[in-house]
Amino acid sequence: DLERMFAGGDIIEKIGGALAPYGMRVDNLADAYTVYWVNAWQATRGTNAETSRATNAAVRAQAARALGATLEVMRAGDATRQELAESLLIQAALIDAAVTQARGNPERLRAIGNAVAKGARTMGLDLQAVELTEAGFVPARRTGRAETRPGPQPATTGSGARYALLALAAGGAGVGGWMLRGRARAA
Repeated sequence: DLERMFAGGDIIEKIGGALAPYGMRVDNLADAYTVYWVNAWQATRGTNAETSRATNAAVRAQAARALGATLEVMRAGDATRQELAESLLIQAALIDAAVTQARGNPERLRAIGNAVAKGARTMGLDLQAVELTEAGFVPARRTGRAETRPGPQPATTGSGARYALLALAAGGAGVGGWMLRGRARAA
């Protein structure tokens, strides 16, 4: 399936076509992070169900605030930002394809979810600590009360931005961090 996905033409162009009806673009880093973040969170729950426009908009707002507050991203050139966006979009597509292929196989869905959660943790994201709502990502509730673990706040608070891209903000670790560090070393 992966071979077919990549052999069938420009993968980024295909992703762009799929995102357009949602008002998202492949050349927008906040859009790319939104797609990755939602897909990764859903994979940890064994799903890839469609999300509402309100949910997507709330997560996108969280991602945009995080990017705007991240010095490494603000200093990155357009080519580096586009490379990061494409990396996130490809990862999101791979996650989505894996979840789709594993439907009906709970053991495989758990394995995919665990692998995605592990990868997200390398970015500083604890996908178990948050829930996806119409307000974006909010702290997960356990036994009827909010956990005290760090996590994104509702989109209206503005404080979720720090968590949303901790990997980029905290010294450039994680998915995009290696690109940003590599660019800095090459400069």
